[in-house]
Amino acid sequence: MSRHGGVDVVAVRGEIDVATSPKLRAVVTDPEVCVQPSLVVDLTAVEFLDSTAIGVLIAARRRSGADGRRFAIVCPPGQARRVIDMVALPGLIDVFEALPEALSVLELV
Repeated sequence: MSRHGGVDVVAVRGEIDVATSPKLRAVVTDPEVCVQPSLVVDLTAVEFLDSTAIGVLIAARRRSGADGRRFAIVCPPGQARRVIDMVALPGLIDVFEALPEALSVLELV
């Protein structure tokens, strides 16, 4: 995890599935870990994600909204982005193709 201005960035690599999603959930929903006004989950290096990963992202979005925080994901075109688009996450969560783009929007808030 890193911080950029008022944005916590959780960068994920590899696969997010039933075995690994609990780790991600623990980080993105912990108010003592993610303390900035905005949270970005960077999926640039994610090769695969399943329905449990989608559930974690939705839970993180809900938690952020309940806390009055902004939430977004970064996911460039590729396999992971196809899954995100297929389940219509861009209608629920702000999705950016690159981290600088997400930061430029979220740091302004």
